[in-house]
Amino acid sequence: MFSSGLKKVNNAAFPLLAVDGGGTKTLAVITDSKGNVMGIGRSHASNYQVAGIKGANNALFEAINEVLLKVCEKKEMVKFQTGVFALAGIDTSEDRDVVKRMVNDVCHRTGIYFEKLIVENDALSTLIGATSNQPGALVISGTGSIAFAHNGRGEYVRAGGWGHKVGDEGSGYWIGMEAIRAILKMSDGRGPNTLLKDRVLEAINLPTVESLYNWVYGTKSSVDTIGAIAQIVEACTVEGDAVSKNILDSATDELFSLLYTVMDKTLDADEKITIVLQGGILKHNQYIQKQLGDKVKGQFPNSRLILANLEPFEYIVQRGLLNNSNIDI
Repeated sequence: MFSSGLKKVNNAAFPLLAVDGGGTKTLAVITDSKGNVMGIGRSHASNYQVAGIKGANNALFEAINEVLLKVCEKKEMVKFQTGVFALAGIDTSEDRDVVKRMVNDVCHRTGIYFEKLIVENDALSTLIGATSNQPGALVISGTGSIAFAHNGRGEYVRAGGWGHKVGDEGSGYWIGMEAIRAILKMSDGRGPNTLLKDRVLEAINLPTVESLYNWVYGTKSSVDTIGAIAQIVEACTVEGDAVSKNILDSATDELFSLLYTVMDKTLDADEKITIVLQGGILKHNQYIQKQLGDKVKGQFPNSRLILANLEPFEYIVQRGLLNNSNIDI
């Protein structure tokens, strides 16, 4: 997908600007009509719920400005046939209004304009790109969790994605918190013994369960550090720990519930459907990957499961190059 011999070109309309904006980083990519990457700009988080509106705005500006300087002989306005802003944090109508204003401002500041502009949730862009806008579904389990389904005719539904404070069931963070709860219950005598106690304390370099409690409520823990405990839960499951297995079984049930909910609303169970699995948990946790796959095949026998092995921005590029895309803000 990458082109070699980067060379600045004049200001004729470029085929595509694809922006992948998440909670940790932002990528802005200019491609040719075949998806070959002409240049990439990078910046920090552009999820406005994480970075704030000003921080997200600046991240988008920095990433886009960087790639423009790499690729364009920029004089005044730069035209693109298509622009895709695939951004995390577009979850409600209020979010869409905020992000729409932010994108318009960034386009004005960077001097770019589009024949077609698509602004949408990054997970939806991934789904449409991975399925070439054919009927399909996507479930993500990484630090958080979310599911989307679309019928290939511009209609889509979502479930989950409500964040770690109130949702993200089946995610790495959720698994990590379930492990911590199991350790605390074991310490109280309210729950069964589990290998998780010693393994988690050792991994975080903590001496006691009480220090684990302080760690959770202190400044050293985060969504990411708690989410990393999911790896320990899988390892303990392999060793036969019943508590760990129950946690992963519950995570699988939660992810299947997300997926079933969106598919049941938009797709026919007998239809040939592509289901995309994405995120660190679904990519690396072999137990959940297999259990979820078995559940999906049992309910949707004609479905085809694929693991999203490409970089997220590559699916966003694929989405932007589709001629029949009609989902935007």
